[in-house]
Amino acid sequence: SLVRRLQAVFDQQAATLDELRQQAQADAVTGLLQRRHAVAQLDHALRAEQQRGAGLLLVRLRQLEAMNRRIGHDATDRLLAALAQVLQSYPSRVKGALTGRLNGSDFVLYLPAAGMAEETARSLLDALRAALLTVDREADLAIGGADLPLPCSAAAALALADGALAQAETGGAFAVCMAAAVPA
Repeated sequence: SLVRRLQAVFDQQAATLDELRQQAQADAVTGLLQRRHAVAQLDHALRAEQQRGAGLLLVRLRQLEAMNRRIGHDATDRLLAALAQVLQSYPSRVKGALTGRLNGSDFVLYLPAAGMAEETARSLLDALRAALLTVDREADLAIGGADLPLPCSAAAALALADGALAQAETGGAFAVCMAAAVPA
């Protein structure tokens, strides 16, 4: 009886610790990994030797502050949560994929397969456009991405995708831009 009670106490403490760990690593609005944890996991995945290549997408919800003023903070948070849910559909179906929230308006999606970044970006753009425009007719986002040779660092991958994202932002509403292929 004492052993069972102690085991129950230990199980409860383990569950509480797991919940605290999740709260410390996850963004409160979206439930996605926060920047520090997402970049650390990305770096680990990109340095893995068993893969031949990968893809990385950066999604930026443009004019987030203006959206907050237009539709209100609560509606914007619901929109961010919906965006995160679409992004999270990839890691829930693709082993090794990961996503995170890098800052207020920027999200990352890592794809553990070569040659899939542009196709995924276009599919993602269609899904996100439909979801965003039902909430805010002035919503806008940009997606930048790259196919990556492995191993590489998270910093190098993010820099490459960020350059493509900057290019996509010059392309107008709901634009996608992919970085030029990098030799292995």
